[in-house]
Amino acid sequence: LESYQNGIALGFYEFERVDAEVKTPYTYYWGMKAHRKLVHNGSFDEVLYTSNDEVLEGTTFSFFIVADGEVKTPKADGRILGSITRMNLLRIMKEKNIKHSETTVLVDDILKADEAFIASANRDLIPVTSINGKKIGNGKIGSNYKQLMNLYLEEINK
Repeated sequence: LESYQNGIALGFYEFERVDAEVKTPYTYYWGMKAHRKLVHNGSFDEVLYTSNDEVLEGTTFSFFIVADGEVKTPKADGRILGSITRMNLLRIMKEKNIKHSETTVLVDDILKADEAFIASANRDLIPVTSINGKKIGNGKIGSNYKQLMNLYLEEINK
């Protein structure tokens, strides 16, 4: 698929799901509304939720950046879905001694990141090359993403 080879563009949307750890239809209503605004009627491939300049998650995916040689993802503190894919990726990084953290990720952190990608059960990992019209890193798919995608595919194909 093209998105795995060229990356995707995300658009910010100020929104925090209620009961984010619960995966039910009512938790997705506003996400679908955001998707309609930014994707169907806009110029982005996916929606990335923010709340008071803090990055949370996407409509149906977890979010990661690579900055200063470290993979960072928002904390699963009840404000985002913990996600099986996210948990497996964190476990893989721990097993392979890849520097990573669950931390607060701010909008400013993203704009200074070298790489970004999303993770979801139905799409695996997809690189992100721009957010809100700004290039991430050099705007190309990074080596950290490629390494993690290979490790993840290796894991699920066992």
